[in-house]
Amino acid sequence: MGIPGSIELFILLSLVFLFIIAPIILKKIDKKFGNERSAYNYFIPIYNIFIVGQNANINPLIYLGLFIPYLNIAIYVYIWSEIAKKLGKNGILYGLGIVFLFFPIFKLLSEDEPIIDKTSHNDTDNKSVKDEEQKKINQYLCK
Repeated sequence: MGIPGSIELFILLSLVFLFIIAPIILKKIDKKFGNERSAYNYFIPIYNIFIVGQNANINPLIYLGLFIPYLNIAIYVYIWSEIAKKLGKNGILYGLGIVFLFFPIFKLLSEDEPIIDKTSHNDTDNKSVKDEEQKKINQYLCK
């Protein structure tokens, strides 16, 4: 057994990326949309793209195209461009970039601030609603 050739090394690194690093980055991207799912969801092929794509309101029937050779490349570009648009990036460039450059573009999408923060996006509205509810309860109890 000798030193692996460049093709074998490339395949090995690609597999490491696809099965270990990509799900971690997908979880970060999904977290930017305010979702907290189990990490196991991102290790399931096709389903991991589906759950991240739900944030971009992609029609579920489009995912059937991932099973058709050659069309699946166009579908991946479409899905990732829609996700990038929702994240405020240039859609088609990021879509093409993820399909052909993988890691650098993945990393760019997973960085930055979250676009949806469930804890603080309506604090003032929540306080006013709670205050109104408390007033109604007080009025009801005083009768």
